[in-house]
Amino acid sequence: MKQYNEQVADHPLVEMIHVSLDDDEKAAESWAAKENFPWPTVMKSKLGRSGFDSYMSGRFGIPNYKLINKDGEVVAEGKGAVFQKVAELKKTDA
Repeated sequence: MKQYNEQVADHPLVEMIHVSLDDDEKAAESWAAKENFPWPTVMKSKLGRSGFDSYMSGRFGIPNYKLINKDGEVVAEGKGAVFQKVAELKKTDA
């Protein structure tokens, strides 16, 4: 949350979205609420409708960070790379 608040919360070009792969949607929603996530959550059952299912192929750890541009292309993957790219975007936006 600290890194989100410092780098993303007030960034006009970046939106964080939580994608839950939990089979128990009530538990996932409860956990997200307990953690005070200020961003929207897409549940596993809604992946196809949301379009995020195409980003979920292959092996990846949880949590998994991806920065996706307006054209739907992954421009950074992994927490470090994503937050580095967000910082770069912030510099170019200033």
